[in-house]
Amino acid sequence: MNGIPRVIRSLLVASTAAGVLLSQAAISAAAAEFCFDDPALVFVTPSGVPHTVYLTTFAAGLEHSPQVHAQRYSLHLETDRDDRQTEVAVHVLVPNGTSRPFAVHSVISTGPNGTGKRLANRDGISGRPYTLEFELPD
Repeated sequence: MNGIPRVIRSLLVASTAAGVLLSQAAISAAAAEFCFDDPALVFVTPSGVPHTVYLTTFAAGLEHSPQVHAQRYSLHLETDRDDRQTEVAVHVLVPNGTSRPFAVHSVISTGPNGTGKRLANRDGISGRPYTLEFELPD
């Protein structure tokens, strides 16, 4: 008789531990669902220096992937008075599509997928244009 309660107690402990591990796995899987787009922006500054930077835009939820991949952007370059730096403005618009507005986050970096040196980052809302600004040496 003494062995039966010990077995039941062991099963309860094991099933509780398994439940905790499974719930943590479900949370991790849900947190990993996001989408992003990462086009390379290749341009030449007004003084003739070529640059490549990356515009990485993220949104939580795979359902926003079509809108994130349909983002529109434009560049505005302006040389400062000293002619040693170029001020860059990247104007971004992630469309709503058929969904309601959703949160987005964009990063301008020297490497793909937000790697390398981060030059600018900004939170935004789909359907509303926003601007990321940074400077590059000439």
